[in-house]
Parts: sequence; C-alpha cells; structure tokens
Amino acid sequence: MTDKHPPKKQPPKTPEPDAKPAYTPLAWSYPFSPAAKEGAASDAADPMTYMKVLATAEDGFYPLGASGIWHGGIHFGQKTGEALKQDEGVRAIATGEVVAYRLDNEYPTLTYQDQRHALYSRGFVLIRHTLQLPPTPKKTEPAPAPANAPAGSPASGGNATPPVPTPAPAPSGPPPGETLTFFSLYMHTLDWKTYKAALDQPKTESADAKAPQLKPLPYWEADRSYRALKPNKQDLPKPKPIDPSAPDDDSSPQQPGPDDALPEPVSGVRVRITPNAKLLGLLPEGTELTVNEADNGGRKGWAKITKIIKGDPVGPVVGQPPDVQLKWGYVYISELEPIPQSGPVDKVVVLKKPYPVKAGDVVAHIGQYQRYREAKPTPPLPTRPLLHLEVFAGPDLPAFIAKSQARAKELSAADPNMDKPFLEVLTGAKLVTKAPDPDYTLEQTDLKLVPVSDPKSRWVKVQPKTVKIPAVQPEPAAPAGKGKKHKAKPAKKPEPIEMPTGIPFWIDSTLGLVNQMTKGPVKGWKDFPLKVSQADGSPTDFRVMFRVVDLDKQGPQSLAREDKDASGKTKRWWNVTVGTKDGGARQGWVCERDHPKVQLCSQWDWPGFELVDNSSTTMVDMFKRYLFVAELAMGEDQDNFKPSADALATSELIQKLEKAIDVNHDGKVTAAELADAQKTPWLAEAISHIVVKSESEWGGNMGKWEDITPHMKLVPWKWQNEMERIKKLQWWEDVQCIDSKILPKEPKPWHFHPIGLIGNFSASGSCNCINVDEFCKRYADQHPTEFGWFEGKKHVTLPPMNPQSVKSLHDLVTEMMKQYPVHFKECKTEYLAYMLATARIESYDWHTQHFFSPICEGISYDEAETNYGVGPHATEAHKKRAIANGNTEAGDGYKYRGRGLVQLTWKIGYKKFKEIAGADIVANPDLVLDLPVAVRIMMIGMRDGLFRGGNSLSTHLDGAKPDYYHARYIINGDSPAGSGHPDKAEQFQFYAEKFEKLIRETK
Repeated sequence: MTDKHPPKKQPPKTPEPDAKPAYTPLAWSYPFSPAAKEGAASDAADPMTYMKVLATAEDGFYPLGASGIWHGGIHFGQKTGEALKQDEGVRAIATGEVVAYRLDNEYPTLTYQDQRHALYSRGFVLIRHTLQLPPTPKKTEPAPAPANAPAGSPASGGNATPPVPTPAPAPSGPPPGETLTFFSLYMHTLDWKTYKAALDQPKTESADAKAPQLKPLPYWEADRSYRALKPNKQDLPKPKPIDPSAPDDDSSPQQPGPDDALPEPVSGVRVRITPNAKLLGLLPEGTELTVNEADNGGRKGWAKITKIIKGDPVGPVVGQPPDVQLKWGYVYISELEPIPQSGPVDKVVVLKKPYPVKAGDVVAHIGQYQRYREAKPTPPLPTRPLLHLEVFAGPDLPAFIAKSQARAKELSAADPNMDKPFLEVLTGAKLVTKAPDPDYTLEQTDLKLVPVSDPKSRWVKVQPKTVKIPAVQPEPAAPAGKGKKHKAKPAKKPEPIEMPTGIPFWIDSTLGLVNQMTKGPVKGWKDFPLKVSQADGSPTDFRVMFRVVDLDKQGPQSLAREDKDASGKTKRWWNVTVGTKDGGARQGWVCERDHPKVQLCSQWDWPGFELVDNSSTTMVDMFKRYLFVAELAMGEDQDNFKPSADALATSELIQKLEKAIDVNHDGKVTAAELADAQKTPWLAEAISHIVVKSESEWGGNMGKWEDITPHMKLVPWKWQNEMERIKKLQWWEDVQCIDSKILPKEPKPWHFHPIGLIGNFSASGSCNCINVDEFCKRYADQHPTEFGWFEGKKHVTLPPMNPQSVKSLHDLVTEMMKQYPVHFKECKTEYLAYMLATARIESYDWHTQHFFSPICEGISYDEAETNYGVGPHATEAHKKRAIANGNTEAGDGYKYRGRGLVQLTWKIGYKKFKEIAGADIVANPDLVLDLPVAVRIMMIGMRDGLFRGGNSLSTHLDGAKPDYYHARYIINGDSPAGSGHPDKAEQFQFYAEKFEKLIRETK
C-alpha cells in the first residue's frame, strides 16, 4: 500500500458522447409501514391496508372534512398510530427533492377567547417529484432493398435481412410533455424544541437501540458540524530492541523511571490520508470539526476534513505527534456524531439547492394539532399528534394523463405480453357465477391423473396414465482387481413407467385428485369449463379495480388457467367479489381477455381515476350544504341553506361521491360515510381515485374563510380564533415570493388521494415477495454464526452486525424489491438469494466491517496500475490484459478498479454498463457506488449474462434444482484457470442456500 495520492485526472484525448439517460421508473413508498399485530400480518404493499386504517381517523377525510368543507389531504393521528409505525418518522412517498420547509422553534399556542389554550404546528415539508412516461416503443422498419432489387420485391428472397430497429435520437432529457411535476406536502411536523430535548438527553447503556432516534434532518439549512466519538484507540509503541553492546551480566534490565511512563492511549476517530490508506493520527473524543461529505475519496461513507473547530489531534501511536497532513485527511462519517443545529426557524425556507430524497426516506416527524375540544385552561401539553399529508399537481395534469393513456396503448401494441398489474371490471360487466355440470366421466380405476396444464389452477387438465413398476434388477459386480474382492452393487429402485390411456380432460383441483391414482369414477369436463358466453345475472353496479398480485394470492380456488392455444398463450380467470347498489356483494369469474367490460390495465392507463373540477365551488356554499344535510342549521337557516345544498347536489364532486359511496341514495354524502366507505374495497378504491381541482387551504385570499363567519352563530369568537390559526398556517404565497417558479401560479391545483396515487404506481413498481423488516431482523440474528465468514475454507463466527451494516442491508433489500419487477417478469427466490449472496461477499468492506453497501476496491494507486493498468510496474502480460479490457492510459487501472455490489472492473466493463446505469459512469466511475445504480448493474448484468458471456441467472438457476456452485461463473471464472472450479464457488453456494431458506421463511 502506498501513501501517494492518485494523480490528478487528465482530460480524455477524445470526449465521449453522453449516454442517453436510461428510463428509470419512479420509486414509491407509503408514508408509514404497518405495525405488526399479534397473530396477523398486514400487507405493506396493499392500498387497502392503509385505507382501512384511515377509516379509524378522527377527522381529515378526503375530499370532504368533518365540517363538510373541501379537504385536500388525509390525516394520520393517534388512532392510525395504533396500526402504523408512525413513531419511526414520516417517509417520502416517492423519490424527489425537498424544495421548501418550515420548522417551528416551539409549537405556537392558540389562545381562545375563553382563555383555553391549544398547541399546533405550522411546520411543513414540501417535496417536488417528477413522474416520467416510459419511452415510446422503438419501431422496426424493413431493411432497405439492394439497388438492383425490383421495387416491391423482397430484398433477397427467402434469406431477406431481418428488420432493422430504427435508431432513436439520444436526447439529453425526456421530450416536452413526457413528465409531470407533482408535490407531496407533509404538514404539522415536529418542532425544534422536541428535537433538541431528545438530542440533549444523555446516551445510556440501557437505551433501547431499536427505539426511533430523533436527529436533525439533512435538508435543514444549518451549518453542519460533527463531534468525534471514541471507536478507536492509539497504538502502543513497539518495545525497544535490546542493545547487543550492553554488558552481559546477571543484573536485571533497567526499569523505566516515572518520567519515562507512557500516557494512556487516547480514544477517538482515526484520520487517514485517503480512505483505508495511511493512518495520520486520531481526533480525540469530543473534537469538533466540519467535513466535506461530497469529497469521499472514492469510498462511500467517508468525508474529507475541512476544519477542526475544537480539539487537539494526536498521533497514531502513543507519544508520537500527528502527521502534518491530518488536518486535510479523511474520516469515516459513522464515527462522528452530528452536533444538533436547527438553522432557520419560524419562517418558510426555500432551499437554495433542493435536497434529493429517495422514496421511503424519513423526511419529518409528526407534530401537534389540538382542536378546541383538546384545549386546556392550563399550559397545554403535546397530547394530540397529527400529520396532514397532501399530494397535488399543476394545470398540466389532464394533458399528461391523456398522453399517458395514449402511451399505454402504444406500449401494449408493441409488447402484448407487457406487465399489466390491474384488472378493471367496468360497470355493466357480467360475471360467470357458476361452472356447468361435468360432461365426462372416467370410469377406469388405478390410473394416475397427471397434469398437462398448470396444476396451480382451480381446474386442471389431466392425462390418465397407467403406471407400471419394472422388476428390480441388481447391478452386476465390477470386475475384481489384484487382491481385491468386489460385491454386487445394491439394486437401484426402478423408475415407474407411465403410459397415457384415454383422452385428457379437466377436473376440479379442489377434489385433491391431481397426480393421484383413481379409486373410482372421476367426473370432469372435456373442455375448460368456464366460458365468457356463460356470464349471467345482473350487470355490475360499480366499476371496480383489482391488483393482479392480490388476485393471485387467493390461491388455486380463485384462479384458473385455460389450456395453451396454438401460440403457446393461455388465459387467466379470477373469482372476484364486486359491490351492488343495495350495499351487498356479488361473486363470480371474469377472464383477463375477450370478456366484455373486463380488461387488464397498466399504471399508465390511470385505471379508475376520475378528474373533477371543483375550483368554482365556494367554501361557504359547501359549509351551508353541510349544515343543511346534517340538520345543524339554526331556525330559518335550514330553509335558507336548501338552495345551496340543492345546487351542490348537482355539482360534479358531490355527484361523483354520491355515485361512489352514497349507498342509501339520500344525496347526503357526509364525512361519516366517507370514513365508513374506506373499509370496503370497491368503495375505498372509488374514493381514492377521485382527483379534484380546488383551491388550496394553504394559500389564497382569507376572504373564503371570512365568508363563513356569519353562519357561525353559536360561538362566533371561536371561529374568529380559528381564522387566526388558518392565517398563520398558510405558506403558498411565502414560497411564491421567494421563488415564483416552484409552485403553480394559482393556488388551485389538482389534488390526489395519496394512497390512490401510490397504489397505482407502486403496484408494479416493487416486489413484495420479501417482508423486508422481518427478513432483516432474522438475518441480523443469524449473521454472526449461521452466516459467519470464511477464512480460507474454514467457517468462522463474526461479531454482531454494526448499525451501518444493519441499515445498508435494509436499504439494499428495499432497493432490490423496487427494481426487481422492472427487470424480471417472474419472482424467483433463487435469483434474489444468489444476488444477495454475491453482494454479501463482493461488497464487504473489511476495513470497517461494513456489509451490503456498494464499495470501491481498497487498493492503492500503484497497486491498481500494476494489476489493472499499463503502469511502469505492470508486467507485459498485465499490460496486454489491461489494453484488451480498455485500460489504455496511465491512471485507467486506478480509475476503473472494482466498484459496486459486484465489483465492476475495467474500462470496457464501465462502457458496457454506461447506458444501463443511466449515468455516465465512464467519466465518473464513482457513480457506480450509488445504490440504485449498483443494484441496476447487478440485476441486469446477471439477468443477461453481461459479466461473462453465456452465464446468466437463468443458465444456472432455472433447473429442477438451482446450481449455485456453477452460478459463480456469472461473475468469475475458474480458480486456478482451467480447473473447472469457479473462484470461491463453495462460499457463494453456502450463502445462496442460506439466503434462499431465509427468504422463504420471511415471504
């Protein structure tokens, strides 16, 4: 290892063109995870999990609040916190960037006229997101005919050149109209006083390590400084060698005097000249410093020191001074403790540079919002947590949805087999409510009913077969050699001989006869029993949408597959339950294709979404309607408010709601009905897919609220106090004044139900075959012993996982779950197991004992140039290998050393994955250390055999039994060369089998 810094980057001789940005679907997340309940597991990916929880909220329903006034978001509070992990923090619903926020120094207090006091939070976080349409499918055009070919004739008879894809231009970004900017708002967030109190509490040994930890949020515009912890100690000096010239006598060696005694080793943070390189010294515990996190020296988790604010560094060895270069060295960030600082408080902050966040990142914690009923005459305490979550887009939404639906048709036409995660049953569809009586009987007994169609189906096509077992034949003894006696080998059990007899027919799999011997007559059907022409009964009263993944989870009793047609395709049938207008339900079978008013849809079809323009409806009219329908108007107001109620009854919003959820058809849709409807799938789905254009409560003129004042007749002063609070809660105009380009010009955006939007785009945006939390918890328990490590061929135990590895594993598995369905059509446990096994070994940073995070190969510049480059110390053989792999210039060996989860190496490798990465990893190889990029490279590379040609996941893992041993060829070859034994294959096989077992246990 060398102490040299790598040389400065030289400009390339010929600039390479920028890669066409790879299309990456937007990642999504629900704002909270479901809490585990004893004896029951909640589906964290199912929108109904959250809709049922929202039904328990005290108020804040979408799109009507408890007072009947328009409400553009949803509320999470004390009741919802019983079913959701709200204490872990609020998570970003999609990848985006924080553009503005407000942090209360201390919760404001609203004092009512009767001297009752209520706490509330004005804090908020505003995140901007960009939803991009998938690219237009490439069109294929026939190759041009040769010059001498007659017009209209094939280019060369039967051997015509196949169609050539038309190359698409490589724009620097998506074309106009291909993206939608939308926002998520997290309102009523925690105040700085509460953060500070938590941060100032002394850390004790007995503190619960798993308890949620409050810490400053990274987007706050605060000066960021750190305090050194004490993970390491100075080394002791080596003993002085004995002086051979000393007199040889029996006297004892001279003992060091008091002045020679060494001080105790100092504990602190190690500082290196570059990550994992030469040790320069230590920063003693408590040293305060600032660092440049953007300069990580090519190793994730490191940062360069910019200033030592307080404290005196010490040398790496007791009694020695620190290196003079220490003040510019690198430290490992996890060994530092952030010094709590809030930055600006009690004001709207528009970030000078938006802060990027990933879906699922914690962006806030729930604050307080007390109503009059919680107000106290004594100083109020924080007793009512509440978060208002809102999602909205600007005026270009309708045009974007229209373009999206057109793109969905183009994609479906180009790829009829594309993933369509939704089954939509439209109003008026008819269900097949029962199968016809059997029309075939197999009388013969002692026949095996062997499936010849998908056995995981309600009805299975079987071929009757006779089964004969040949007589046992002992194997002859091998010829005896000199002095050896050989016995006959024990006889192997003969394989049964099965012979078809009679015609194949369909049977009901729930009878348990598949792959069984017949004991008596078996009734069945000559043809698949369900047919669309058999649809009967009343048409459906509601449009309803199902996630295909939910339908498939119901099992064979509710899923059926027809036989394959001539093209090898089959049709799926599902048994579904739909609502009826009398509040009941109807059950029956529907087919995915050729069933009138039944269709599969992609998320780009926006199935079930309905746009409603409510922007011309006034708040006072909505309030009058509420007082009228709830019969709360006083005296003659009940009659006076009837015209407003009648007018609103014909409005688009109320009519949509009435059609969706007003089961008693009294025209009086209320918040209570909205709450109750969220428990029923088809009603909840209808509510969550209404998109409403209406004025935001966080901006606009206060006149719309003041118009309500004359109708607050019982306690008008209370309403006056509430308007004071409303005014202080607004922020729209504050953001506009600082940067007018962030928000739509008018505070009248289109509002989404957050759960409906997330559910639409996360349905095919993540894989749910692993319960991430349970998987990570179980793995952490097994990490030290069952998984352990290998020293050579010896399996050894490890210390427990450190916190960095715990977080990295959770991040890795979460990212894999998001990307897997994008790159694979079928969920295969073996694929996931082998990728995790590879990442565990290839991305282990032994310097810091950090597992499961993309890393950069920890070698020096000289070593990299010797092994991978054309440096002066490289052998001729190494130079030839380097040049063959694209490393042709000085510095290429170090620049293109191993990185990521699979240690992508060589310039030719970085070039190969440039477009796949969606980033210019040739110009900036450290981009491979970004987790989404690293996962994308690993998944696509292993899927398509791009690391070593002909070796892919399917090559080695799609057999009757996965061949984890030879799957090592996907990444590496033999060791030694030509031995037929892939490098460390036993270790990869060991871990893959462990991960496969763990995945199956935590599905």
